Amino acid sequence: MSLVNVVSISDIVESISKHVPKNWGDEGPLSLANFPINAQSPFKFAARSVARLQAIKISSLNHHIEIIFQESHAAAKLDQCLHNSHEIGSGPCWFDWGDTGLPKISSTARSEAQRMLVHMSRWIDRFEVSLIKAQHSGFPTTISTSPSDGKYKNNGDSERLRVIGFRRDEIIEFLDSHNVPHSLRETYLSKN
Repeated sequence: MSLVNVVSISDIVESISKHVPKNWGDEGPLSLANFPINAQSPFKFAARSVARLQAIKISSLNHHIEIIFQESHAAAKLDQCLHNSHEIGSGPCWFDWGDTGLPKISSTARSEAQRMLVHMSRWIDRFEVSLIKAQHSGFPTTISTSPSDGKYKNNGDSERLRVIGFRRDEIIEFLDSHNVPHSLRETYLSKN
């Protein structure tokens, strides 16, 4: 018996996220205009130096927001397609290889993973709320959120999404049939 070539939900979301279009310009979703420039510094830096430091922080924050935005939309799209196909009795077969390392068909894994996908799809919304709170207090040095407001709701969700998934050929055909751009085919070819 040959081993089944499976791909995890984590890898699928990442693959789809690379193709989620951004809805902002080259500089990113945030600019210095989003934050008041605080020329006051406990270290007596010049206002120009403070502005330059803030621009660097904004650039880093923009990159983080980009990832959150793309992964949230990828999770939402994957969840939508999988949910709708399941409701009409079609779609790829779900596998779980967490307990033995060998993929086993599992409807329990389907329910579990779809709850996690829904949570992931709202990650950008939760982050936006935290960002707005941070903006009200001036330039954010950190954006604080509770762990359950992040990408994963529960400890262990990340690990579970790495051992739940589909046969690679089935999920590629499924995504293609739903016109969901992905790079699963390329990652498969590069591993061979």
